[in-house]
Amino acid sequence: MTDTRKSLTLKKPLSAETLLKLEAQKMLEKKVSEGSKNSSKPQAKKPSLPPLLKKVKQGKEPLTENELTQIQAKHEATEKALELLHERFPNAFKKEGFKPLLVSGNELYGHLKDVLSKSSVTRALKKYFRQEDYQKSVLEGRYFYNLSGEVACEIKQKYKDLAQERLKRFEKRKAKQSSDLPSSLG
Repeated sequence: MTDTRKSLTLKKPLSAETLLKLEAQKMLEKKVSEGSKNSSKPQAKKPSLPPLLKKVKQGKEPLTENELTQIQAKHEATEKALELLHERFPNAFKKEGFKPLLVSGNELYGHLKDVLSKSSVTRALKKYFRQEDYQKSVLEGRYFYNLSGEVACEIKQKYKDLAQERLKRFEKRKAKQSSDLPSSLG
């Protein structure tokens, strides 16, 4: 049985209920296909698939509908988590005018465990901290701030150096992307 894959783009997000139905349908299809095989012969186990993000990075096969919905659901959950951080901690998490923050994922999760999963908090923090404007705020700033927006401690030089390295990577990536554009678009 060959697995036919086709590239899809969703126009609107799927609900959690639809995602669960898709997962259940996939599990049923797997059980049916395993039940129809001859069980008297020992069969070699198929190697387990790599995690979803590694599969995305390989990029040789188009994503299945299920994989696409999983990625889209994670992206939407991360965006909702960021909105909640902006709402609950307006003095720390700003949409403009970033402040360097001294916040751990566990500390933040302690405040939000009734609303968000730990993985959602972690993904939201990573997305926030990896933004170019945030890195600029660390490089140009003098202090780290806590969740209340109060000064927590002075920024050490090693953090400024790390921010400088990340900003250089941003610049390299931008230069590469602009050189990859066709001359008619660039």
